[in-house]
Amino acid sequence: MATSTFKPTFSLINHSGAVALPTAEFVPEGYTISHTAITFILGPDCQVLDNLNDSLSKEEVVKRLQKLLSMNLDAKVSAPNLTVVDQESTMAESHGKMISLTMPDTESLGALTMTYDPVLWGDGAFTFQYDQNSLNDKVYWNMVESGFLGVACEPHCVFQICNHPPILGFRLSDVLNGTTTAQEVTSGYVKAWEEFGGSLSQNGGYNTFVSTHNKVLYPSTGTGGDCWAALLMHAWRPQFVEDNYQKKRDEMIERLNDGTISLKLPEITSSASAVPPDPFAADAFGWVAALAAETGDDEVLHGMLAYADKHFSPVIMNGGLLYPRRDDILDENGQYVQNTPMQGNAILPLARLNVSKGFQRLYENPWGPNDRHYSEPALDEVGETIDVYRAVFLPKENILLFDVAVFEPGAHGKVELTRVFNRGGWTLHCDTRKAAWGDSERLLGSESFVEAKSKNRNLVISISDTEVISFQMHWFA
Repeated sequence: MATSTFKPTFSLINHSGAVALPTAEFVPEGYTISHTAITFILGPDCQVLDNLNDSLSKEEVVKRLQKLLSMNLDAKVSAPNLTVVDQESTMAESHGKMISLTMPDTESLGALTMTYDPVLWGDGAFTFQYDQNSLNDKVYWNMVESGFLGVACEPHCVFQICNHPPILGFRLSDVLNGTTTAQEVTSGYVKAWEEFGGSLSQNGGYNTFVSTHNKVLYPSTGTGGDCWAALLMHAWRPQFVEDNYQKKRDEMIERLNDGTISLKLPEITSSASAVPPDPFAADAFGWVAALAAETGDDEVLHGMLAYADKHFSPVIMNGGLLYPRRDDILDENGQYVQNTPMQGNAILPLARLNVSKGFQRLYENPWGPNDRHYSEPALDEVGETIDVYRAVFLPKENILLFDVAVFEPGAHGKVELTRVFNRGGWTLHCDTRKAAWGDSERLLGSESFVEAKSKNRNLVISISDTEVISFQMHWFA
């Protein structure tokens, strides 16, 4: 990928929200920053000048930065200060380091700490220290103070979308602590929104937010925001969401002659703005597909994913599937092709990976601290080069099933299975072939086509195939 060294007259906002300010005099060489870390480039008056993402080529990054530098935002800045070198994406480079980090004890004070260091306001940073339970309590009391309408994530603005993740968090906290906060909050939430006519607008879309200082309701802005809100609400209010989805579905989609399904678009003319007035409109295709996945609508899900594969130019980058950014709304054939970094690298992958009623199942049947899951065989560690396509233990059959493959040719990795001993004799099959076997205490043998060994009471299997391999581990009395 590309790394740019330059003296900016603008600010670079990375994925974490951190800001790289214009170069100080004591840093004459400028910043060196992988463009994959840049999300937005802001001008001196904080207008968004551009949006860079990991799918851009080195040449495109250079072209965009040179264009910005030529805008004469600062007379001291010139294009010769820009140099570009090829190097591996820092996102990929740091991936292995990130997953090896151990998570702090979230129940210890300060384990969840936010430091807010304003760039143009205040003298010094503000630090807010929480732990798992104190943060849960803080958000809960914010809910109570609002009459359970929700927490304002922006001053005086209570968005429906933003308050569903906390509700899911309350539910998981309840499972850990034996409380009933989620039940109290959801009951209060429904009643509070009924004072503004309910969660739905008159057109069946989801109301966007309430402005609390003047008690004004802002209705649905369109399909993108509607489906985002519905997807998250489905966790705790599934029947309400599904009933409305059935009413609205055919208003949102268009079935095409080739069997694929696209987003139903309003009339678009050549003079239409490339930036739609609905802030969620550019991601609407992805949110419809994600909602279809959550509600179990396989027809719409598979039809939309097929459309994305055909028209969104999918690529494999660093071993992962990516639909690259494209700003055009329609291509030369009139097909919808607009794709944002968020849709191509987050929302559509969510639609692919989520199981039917996934958020609902997480809310209704989470794994509690005493759940049987924690005594069952499982994949304990998975090498960073390995993709897991399935991993499930069937208690009645006493079988662990898992499908794995490395993400690129020449890669090698290991899968470590835990809680496999002290359960009786066992056999491990690779596809249909017997690969390894053992008793309750140890590994007794393995065939030459598979590398298996025991390690600290775990079973370690080496993987080097790019084709998906299905393993079945069966215990018998």
